[in-house]
Amino acid sequence: LFLKILCFISLAYLLLINIIWAKYNFMFSYHYMGSDNFNSIIDLFLSLKNSTAEFLLNIARSAYGHSSYPFFYFFYSSIVGLMLQEISMVSVVISNYLLILITALFAYKIALELKDKISGYLAFLIVISYPAVYGISRYAMLENMLTPLTAIFIYLLIKSSNFTSLKYSLAIGLMLSLGLLTKYHFLMFIAGGVILELIYYFVELPKNPVKQNFKKIVNMVVITAIAAACFLPYYLNNYKDIMRFFLMSYNAQGPLGGEFTPSGTLQSWLYYICLLYTSPSPRDRTRSRMPSSA
Repeated sequence: LFLKILCFISLAYLLLINIIWAKYNFMFSYHYMGSDNFNSIIDLFLSLKNSTAEFLLNIARSAYGHSSYPFFYFFYSSIVGLMLQEISMVSVVISNYLLILITALFAYKIALELKDKISGYLAFLIVISYPAVYGISRYAMLENMLTPLTAIFIYLLIKSSNFTSLKYSLAIGLMLSLGLLTKYHFLMFIAGGVILELIYYFVELPKNPVKQNFKKIVNMVVITAIAAACFLPYYLNNYKDIMRFFLMSYNAQGPLGGEFTPSGTLQSWLYYICLLYTSPSPRDRTRSRMPSSA
């Protein structure tokens, strides 16, 4: 009961504090008005207000035409904006709040599958009270959509019993396609869970009957086919921009010992890993400790 009350209070506090911030903290309004993500949401919102046909046409252009990012987060935010009759800092905060709630609910369900209800409530509480959530939920960032999609994907992965359930495999294919239609990096978010499931599949392969192994292979093919049918048109139409984006990310200059080197090099990655685990904590800058943010 105590954990339930704490979860409810944390949810209410998160919503209240973010709405107050959005309504009265105007010093960040320039960040919204100038951001490509926010402008994309406004474009879809205005087309939806004009006519359903125009909205669907813009969705089709975003999904299967040339655009900077896949469309799903912008589609979702414009729908929430229509329900609130406006696109503003408040509507962005509320739409992100709903995504955080979904993330927390599926964190609860994952913990419930793996352990028990107490673990589920603790997982829910950790998600909604994590400090970074308060910051990221105030901006039109694609990661706000990626997080719940990842939580749902991991939950479905567990429920599929290593790809033996066709129902959950179909749902996994849908989540995979939605994730890749939100941001290119979705594969990085789910890679750990997928690799563990595949390792388990190959370990159990000699022990299972041939019929069961065949069923798993069919379900994995179904997942791939559903996802590919949904996300491939966008990626094929925009592959040049996507390759350019990753090349720019790879060649972005990062600091290394007072100098600047491409961030995609192994040397830079090792530098950032060392920095993460050796930076002094704000509580004690007199000696090397793991930072609180880690």
